[in-house]
Amino acid sequence: IGYFGSWIKIFIAWFAPVAFCVIYPMIFLYIWYLWLLLIFGAIAYGTSYTIRRIFKLNKEAGEKSAEEDDEDDEIDENEDKDNNENI
Repeated sequence: IGYFGSWIKIFIAWFAPVAFCVIYPMIFLYIWYLWLLLIFGAIAYGTSYTIRRIFKLNKEAGEKSAEEDDEDDEIDENEDKDNNENI
């Protein structure tokens, strides 16, 4: 699994508050309306921010490897031309 640390952050963001409320149920009774209004939205926003960063890193890595492949193709074409001229 690539970007394991990011997936750990997402897991903690979703399950730590639930575990905290299971351990201390009285806190859940005090803040249940915050869960409905804010906490789910905040966690979803943080999750999407993390996943967008991962996709951006994957896109940059893909573009970099595509550029390297293009350079390799150009080198191979130049070598083929040199070999054809020598024949």
